[in-house]
Amino acid sequence: MLSTQNLSCGYDPRYPVISGVDLSVAPGELVALAGPSGAGKSTLVKTLAGLIRPLSGSLHRPSHHQAVSYIPQGLGLVRHSSVLRNVLLGTLPRRMSRTGMGNLLGSFTADQTHAARSALAAVGLSGSADKRPDELSGGQRRRVAVARALAAEPAVLIADEALCELDHRTRDTVVTALTDLRSRCGTAVILVEHDLELVCRVADTVCCVGAGTIEATLHPSPERYQLAHKIVANHV
Repeated sequence: MLSTQNLSCGYDPRYPVISGVDLSVAPGELVALAGPSGAGKSTLVKTLAGLIRPLSGSLHRPSHHQAVSYIPQGLGLVRHSSVLRNVLLGTLPRRMSRTGMGNLLGSFTADQTHAARSALAAVGLSGSADKRPDELSGGQRRRVAVARALAAEPAVLIADEALCELDHRTRDTVVTALTDLRSRCGTAVILVEHDLELVCRVADTVCCVGAGTIEATLHPSPERYQLAHKIVANHV
């Protein structure tokens, strides 16, 4: 699905932000990246998403149009457009895969609209479809960005702190939506997250990022939750 070998990421070959990254993410797997601010997590996921060229090493990801959805920290919403229209933008790769660029700016199909409305329902925002992002709270805008990614039904969903600003109940709603996407579409999820309790509870694999590399990798389980939490906390 997505893999790296001895990957080095950054903006200047002389000063890599993070290096020696070996990852292998399987379909349906949720991989969490945990670590202190400035450890290189955002640079790594931008590289995995194809926004930054690797400095060295190898990166293999799905290559079709629907391959990767990326939720940046800044969310990337279109402020003057409606919430529904923002989520519909997530379905554009479907159109590109079928029609090419020619019809990219045409009207959205009934299937695309259904996918967008279903994604909004999954994150609890059905009643906000006609609002603009600037009429929403920070947490609601974050859910719009998640819904946009859900509507794409990507092979890989990469989210940079997508669950921050959410209360526990709303966060659980979004996690449930991601779990459904993983089960239904086999989507692999790579999540940057600072909440160690959440990370150890929902992730299949936790990568502890620090000192310019992945320092440790573990696979939490319900039976070993407390141990996994302690190990992750010691590394971050």
